[in-house]
Amino acid sequence: MPSYPGTFTGTFIHSHDYKRAAPFAGQRVLVIGGGNSACDVAVETARVSEKTAISWRRGYYLVPKFLFGKPIDSIFYRFTWLPKSLQLRLFEWLLNFLQGRNRDIGLPDPDHRIMATHPTLNSDLYLALRHGKVQPKRDIARFEGKRVHFVDGTSEEFDTIIACTGYKIAHTFLDPALIDLSRGPVRLYQRMIPEKLKNIYFMGLFQPIGCIWPGAELQAKLAARHLAGLWSPSKPLGTLIDEELADPISVRWPRSATRSPSTTWPSASG
Repeated sequence: MPSYPGTFTGTFIHSHDYKRAAPFAGQRVLVIGGGNSACDVAVETARVSEKTAISWRRGYYLVPKFLFGKPIDSIFYRFTWLPKSLQLRLFEWLLNFLQGRNRDIGLPDPDHRIMATHPTLNSDLYLALRHGKVQPKRDIARFEGKRVHFVDGTSEEFDTIIACTGYKIAHTFLDPALIDLSRGPVRLYQRMIPEKLKNIYFMGLFQPIGCIWPGAELQAKLAARHLAGLWSPSKPLGTLIDEELADPISVRWPRSATRSPSTTWPSASG
């Protein structure tokens, strides 16, 4: 949960507790965040609320789900033969050309290149903002009862705030003395194998640029081969983990899996 100066006297919940839009009918709703959950919650609540606003601390790329009638990833991967820098510039140009810049609808422009962070895949928020169904707001400065003050000097009253601000890594069934992934770098080889604990694997504990399922499937196959004695790491796990943490970009996805510039898994064959 995010923390701000002052006290908010309305309802303040995390997106974890959001299940459907109906309970927010007729309310004044503020959504915090620019990720997939935040944009979905803003669009859904806007259909039933008195008003919905979305607060962004920084700019994000809003990537439509379809482009030229095709799924966006299928369009992007048609240009993987180009140099990476040219791919990204072309992708940014297409987004700006087809749907405009964030500044045109009151949102801050991104301060990073596209695909440098997990993209926000949403086709509806732009339309909701353009039609006035969702109001763009800047970062929150402080609370004063139900009134929320923003860093640009504006303020409005809300009944409910929904914080779509991510999650902390926690495994309450594991003794922190054995392994604690809630602090510092995540010391897991290929984001799944701990350095000192045997026969335990962390499946899907990663956020790739693309779809999670191909990577999670490769993790499962690798774990099965490891347990069966058909594959073993090429170096001590501590050394491999140090190498990954020092230079994550240098480790690449196999050609048969969804590719990501920041996360990678070995092929099932090792």
